[in-house]
Amino acid sequence: MTNFDDASISDGQNDSKSFAIKLQARLPKRGLKVWCDRPDIPRGIDLPDRIDERIEKAHNFLGIVSSDSVNSLDDRQEIGLAIKLKKELFP
Repeated sequence: MTNFDDASISDGQNDSKSFAIKLQARLPKRGLKVWCDRPDIPRGIDLPDRIDERIEKAHNFLGIVSSDSVNSLDDRQEIGLAIKLKKELFP
């Protein structure tokens, strides 16, 4: 059986990274299991594949919307995958 996270956090871009890290630290204190891409990916791992895998293994998708993220192709692809997989979306 696959072990799902409660949520996968898309950290947006440079202008929202610190918010994503704070959110990732706070949600487990409320009993939620979350994953955020930047701090959790070791060197040598294919970042896009790892992000896709973690979106697939989460019940919800938290997309941090920022001025940089709205212009990011990577962020749009993550949102598209979450929609395709019928994840609950929380911008």
